[in-house]
Formats: sequence, C-alpha cells, structure tokens
Amino acid sequence: MKLLFGCLTASVFLLLYTNAKAQNKFSDVQGQVVLQDNSMALAAAVSIIRERDSVLINTSVVAADGFFKFHNIPAGTYIISVNYSGYQTRSSAAFVVGNSTPVTVPTIKLIKSIALKEVVITNKTAYIENRPDKIVLNIEKGGLSSGISVLDVLGSAPGVRVGHDGEVFLKGVQKAGIAINGRMVKLSPADLAEQLQNLPIGSISQVELIANPSAKYEATGAGGLINIILKKGQGDGFNGSVSPSVGRGNFNRFGSGINLNYRSGKLNFFGGMNFNDYNTDHTILTHRYVGAITKFDVDYYNSQKTYSGSYNAGADYNIDATHTLGLLIVGSFNNSFLHKNTASSISNNSIPDSTLTTASILNKRINNITYNLNYNGKLGYSDQILSADADYSIYNRTSAEDLNSIIYYANTGFTSPPSYYINYAPTRITNVSGRVDYVNPVSKKLRLEAGLKSVYTNSDNSQQFDKLIDGVHYQNDILSSQFKYTENITAAYINYIATPSKKFDYQIDLRVEHTHSDANTIDEKHQVVRNYTDYFPVLMLNYHASADHLLSFNFNRRIDRPVYQELNPIIAFQDRYDLTSGNAYLKPAYQDKIEFAHTYKGKYTSSLYATFTRDFNNFTYFAQNDATGIFMVGKMNLKTAHVYGITFDAPVELNNWWNININVDASYQHYTDYAGKLDQGTTDAIFKLNQQFILPGDVMINLAAQYEVPTFYAIYHYRASYYATPSISKKLFGKQATLSFTLKDAFNTERDRYSTEYANLSMMGYDKKETRIGSLSFTWRFGKSTVKASRKHSVGNSDDMKRVTGVN
Repeated sequence: MKLLFGCLTASVFLLLYTNAKAQNKFSDVQGQVVLQDNSMALAAAVSIIRERDSVLINTSVVAADGFFKFHNIPAGTYIISVNYSGYQTRSSAAFVVGNSTPVTVPTIKLIKSIALKEVVITNKTAYIENRPDKIVLNIEKGGLSSGISVLDVLGSAPGVRVGHDGEVFLKGVQKAGIAINGRMVKLSPADLAEQLQNLPIGSISQVELIANPSAKYEATGAGGLINIILKKGQGDGFNGSVSPSVGRGNFNRFGSGINLNYRSGKLNFFGGMNFNDYNTDHTILTHRYVGAITKFDVDYYNSQKTYSGSYNAGADYNIDATHTLGLLIVGSFNNSFLHKNTASSISNNSIPDSTLTTASILNKRINNITYNLNYNGKLGYSDQILSADADYSIYNRTSAEDLNSIIYYANTGFTSPPSYYINYAPTRITNVSGRVDYVNPVSKKLRLEAGLKSVYTNSDNSQQFDKLIDGVHYQNDILSSQFKYTENITAAYINYIATPSKKFDYQIDLRVEHTHSDANTIDEKHQVVRNYTDYFPVLMLNYHASADHLLSFNFNRRIDRPVYQELNPIIAFQDRYDLTSGNAYLKPAYQDKIEFAHTYKGKYTSSLYATFTRDFNNFTYFAQNDATGIFMVGKMNLKTAHVYGITFDAPVELNNWWNININVDASYQHYTDYAGKLDQGTTDAIFKLNQQFILPGDVMINLAAQYEVPTFYAIYHYRASYYATPSISKKLFGKQATLSFTLKDAFNTERDRYSTEYANLSMMGYDKKETRIGSLSFTWRFGKSTVKASRKHSVGNSDDMKRVTGVN
C-alpha cells in the first residue's frame, strides 16, 4: 500500500506540473439570444454561472443588436442562463473558458411560456428526470407534504425497493449506498431507516439514483448509490424556511423544521434543525414447525413513542474567489420508548401445550455527532481543483430493557410464577477519517480525478443480562458479553474521463481499498482478524448514435461489508425461544455488474443488466434448534446470488397538465448456498407509476403506486405487495408558502407476507408496520429569494458512518 500511495501521490504532483503553466487569467464570453420567431430578445436578463458549484459570476442584459457580452471571465467551466418575461428560462450547454481567446456561446432561443385554461407553466422541471447516468427526483416538483420522510419518497422512486427491515435496494438484490451531498451515510439498515424516516423532504432539494457510481465514491454499496441533495439558495443576504407538519395514522404525529442561511462578504453562516414527535406500532405473526409434531405460533406486537431530531451548523470562509475553508457540525438524536408483547403458543399434534408470554419496556437512546473541517479550492488560475476533509465522529447508543415472562400450561391450567429480567446494552463507536480529492481538466476532451482516504473505526459493545429474584441480580453468563471491533480502511482511486469525439466518450476508473479488521469477543476469548486488499474497476462507455439515441455500457465491481452490529455475536433476548445474534464470521459480499442501456431523446431509458454476487449477505437468516425449539435470527453468507434483469423508464407528457412516469424492473434471480441445501431461481417484477396533475390556481395532485409480483428472495417466498400514495399541494402568498397533504399507503396494503422451507425450518410470516399515515404540512420561505446558500456540505466520513449500528 505504501508503494501504491507513493505512486498515486507522484502522479498527482506530475499532473499538477503538467498544468503548472496556467493559461491566461481572463477571457471574454459572448453570445446571442433570440425569441421563438427569431427576433431579438432585447433586454433579456443573462447570467453566467460556474458549473462546478453553481456560483453566479456576473449578470448582463441583451443589447440592441441581440448580443450579450461578459468581460474578464476567469478560466473555468460555465453555463449561460437567460430569463425573459413571458418566456421559459433557458440555459446553454456547459462551455470552457481556457485562454485569452473570446468564447462564443451558441445562439440561445427562448420559447414562450404555455398558457392553458389559466394554467401557466414557466421553467417547468419534471418531478422525475431520466438522465443517461442517473434518475433525478426533483422533490419540490412532486407536490408532496414536507412532513413525509425521505424513506417514504424512496419507497415510490423508480428502481428502488425498501425492505421490511429498512434496507434500500436499487436495481437488484444488493443494498444501495445512501449519501447526503455525495457522501455516504454509514448506519445499520434499522438505524439508517430510522434516520431517513426522521428526515423530512422539506429539507431536500433532489434525490439522485445512480446505478453505476464512479470510483470516486466508496466501493461499499453493491446496489449502487442514492444521493440526497439538501436545499440551497442564491446571492447575498439572509433567507430561510420553516415547515411545521401534523399527521395521523394509528397515532398522532408532529414535526417541525427550520433552515437558515446568511451570507455577507466572505463569510457564510448556515444551520438547520428538524424535530419529530410520533407514535407507531409493529406487528409480526409467525407460524413455524419444530420437528414432526410441534408448532410455534408467535404473536409479536410493539408500540413505540419516539422523540427524534437532526441538526447541522457551520460556516464557510471564502479566502478568495476560488478557495473556501469550512467548518461543519452534523448531529442527530433519538429517544424511543417501546412496549413489546410476545405470545408464543406451543402445540403438539394440534393439541395446545403451553403459552409463553413476555412483556417488556425498552428505552433506547441514540446520539450521533460529527465534526468536519473541509477545504475546496482551485490551483492557481487553472481549473484544477483540490478538496480535503477531516472528520471525527462519536456514536453513542444505550438500550435498557425490563422483561417479564410467564408460562401458561394448557393441560393443567397452571401458570408459572413471573420471571423478571434486566438487559442493559450500551454501544460506543468512534470514527476518525481524512480524505483528499483532486480534479484536473487537462483539456476539453480529457479530465483526470484522483484521491486518497483513510478511516479508523473503534466499536465497543457490551451487554449485561440479569435475572432478578427477590430483588437480587443474578448475571446470565451466556447472554452477558462484551464485543470489540476495530477496522482501518485505506483507499486510493484514479478516474480517467475522455471525450475523443462528439459521438463517443468513456470513463475508466480504479479504486483500491486495503482493509484490516479485528472482531474480538472478549468473554469467549476468540478473535476474527481479517487483512485484505481489493480492487474495484469501473468502465463506462457512451456512444451518441444520433441526437436522439445514446447507447451505453457500464461495468463496475463493488463490495458490501457487514455493518458492525451484524458482526456482533452478543445475543439479544426477546423470549426464551426467540433470540437475535450477530455473526463475527460474516464475510463481505462482492458484486460484479454489467449493464447495456439505451436512452431516447434524453429521457426514455431501457437497459439490460446482470449482477454476479459471491458471499451474498443481504438477508435475515433464521436458524432453529429442533431439540430446544430455540429460534435464532441473524446473518449468514450464501454462496452466490445472480440476477439478470431489464428496466424501462418512461416519462410521458400526455398534455401540459398531466404527466406520467412509468418504471418497470423485471428480473430473474438465482441463489445457491454453501451447504448444498439451496439452488433455486425465480422471476421478479416491480411496476411503479407516478402521475402528476397540474391544475389551475397553483394546485398540484400527485399519485404514486407500486406493485411487485410474488417472488423468491434468498430463502423466502414472498406474496405480491402493492400500495398507493396520493398527495395534493397548493401554493400560497405569491408562491412564498406551500400547503400540502399526503396520504401514504392510502389502502393500508403495504406489508410483507412470506414463507420459507430451508434446512429444518418450515415457517410462514406476516410483518406489518404502521404505513397508512396522513400528513399535512405548511412551508413558508422567508428572506431574500436570491440568497446564495452554503456549499453542498457533507462530512468526509459519512460514508463510514453507514455501518454504525445498534440493537432494537
């Protein structure tokens, strides 16, 4: 690795040297703006915007001769934006200013805004945009209540599937990486789902669905990348927004959010906070057979009260026009009270034997905070960009539970004395990381990117499980334990992006990651030490057959490392027959993916893809002991998971007030295990439909619906699933405010119904969370609408925090 980093560092300095003779400082930019009938767009407002960070460089107007001109523009990549009353806002393609030669932008033609029965559509952007490299959800165009969560939005997004445990999948059976402003968030599926559930869409601008990320992003997340982009504004001054919301499902819900931004001169201050207060519930019913005659019918129900929130605060200092130093603090908190009741009814040959009832009260607290110092700047007067992040994160989770169990014996009518248990399980995870990224646009046809990163994580988990008899604590040595896990990942990447002709462009990436980990279960006195280096190549080829047809080929290799709690072998107790445990020997899964895609007119996309995964680990594994009846939930590795699929995305504009987006993901999946007990394939298909109606009076109606056919996943047969979510929104007070209502899962049909026949396990299950929730929100935007917000801030180690975890 030292040799690797030495070579990469030398390459970076060589790239710097090759462009050390910077081009001249300034150039002029000029162009022409015409109206739809080719007449001059006299006095139209023209803006020149830097592409990489959307900074407004200067403004002008179209002169009497129909032309505009900007003087003394620094070298860089820019776009021109034109606004003219009664016409749609238009933007040019990106262009490069590289030397003292004036740049002439191709003529920009303005199109009239369309009026239809009092409906005026200006600068319309679709809620769902299909782009060649990704799908983009423009949240503010969806008409959704700002009180619903990002997780709810992902559930209806094209190509995305949200599992019953909160896992998020994108095109296939591997989990997708979740990023905020380009940096992944490392939490366990349950904690990540809870965080996304607590993040209202009122604070979100866009969601990007990237099936084939470049090597710049972490290799973790074999299912691709979902990037959540926070809102920002434009100009100098002060602005912000507040978004109170109320909701009702089985229980009442309340939420509120505020975002503020102030920029003056070289300083920019920003911050925001969201708070949620809600109740929810969860029902799980299982029927499993133990041996030839014994049956367990388990009825589990919990009600949960949660107070949660997230916050961020920071500042940017613009050292000069091209260099920025930033400080960022990001945190979240969660305090949940769960009342859990489990009734396990045991029968033999259909004759009732006994019933075990366990009631518990669980208080779970989570606090997570990250401190980030970041830098972004250009090198000299060139377009070379250097950015860096240093991060320190602390994650604390405490879980305190009181349990009370009794047994009723059907043949005697006797009830056992209550058994009292106390379970205390704290977790503390610290994470330290640093990264440097470098971009060199060598020429108009070539760009190089490179970067280094190192992250160290220390996870300390313990559990004390006591039986309480007459007020005296007796420790259970089997269930009491301590687990420590350390991990160091060092990574380097280089990307080569080239456009040799107008019809062909390509990108070749390579990411190298070295991992050293030590899983140490202290009480059992054994360790699992791993030390390995992985290579993750990426290849992207694009052929522009014509103005309307784009052909693409993509290949990438990615890894899905287990989250920390999945490695934790400490046993969590639900009742004497139902336990949960991690697996210290769980291995990372590796996936190779190839995809052929065709894009028509820049928005209709179809693709053929295949994924080949070894050591597949993205499913919950059930193990059963026939002698004791004990049922253990955990994780294991399958040998392979192969998926062959086809996708189709089509945004259809039926007319100026009715838009439809159709998404289909159909596949064949095949699974094998190491024990030789599983060798099975199945078909799967997910159909998603989003409809948007734009009505007079600034009213918008949105309807999202999904249907998935019956399918097989890992070791489970799932019945068909389906749901529909309507919403309506109305702009108020000169479009400074929005009133929205969303009814998630309107028919209360979203649930999992499954069965499994694997090894000695024969089981049927039903899993239903609270999903039908009505949410009413009011969003008010105040201050200058032209205030430029902070940069797209993200902590440098948020990709590592995705794997931070805890116990429910």
